[in-house]
Amino acid sequence: MKYPKFKLAQDIEIEIDTGVKALLYRKGKEFTADENGMYGVKWFGGTMCLDAKHMIETKHEGEFIFEEVKGEEINLIIEEIGDDDDNLVMSWRIQLDVKTTKKKLKEIEKMIREYITPIIY
Repeated sequence: MKYPKFKLAQDIEIEIDTGVKALLYRKGKEFTADENGMYGVKWFGGTMCLDAKHMIETKHEGEFIFEEVKGEEINLIIEEIGDDDDNLVMSWRIQLDVKTTKKKLKEIEKMIREYITPIIY
């Protein structure tokens, strides 16, 4: 069975002494399930094991701690063009639809400009 991944929606800190906190995990840390569907959250006192339901429901100060990492869906459609058109210069369309954050979209745009633009006429 495939279990969802979860990532932290906020930093997790633990108070180790009066007024002294230690950072356990930073926001964005991903957790994956073991073969039994349990997620191990390790800390100084041991390991806390949670199932997917508890990962979804766990809150701290009224805010959810974990959020599910949605899988990336990639649909690639390739239309073959005849061999006699290999050297024909025409207007062609390359379209890429992605589901991502605006920050990652800017990274993709930067890579396209850096690596793809130089080989286009």
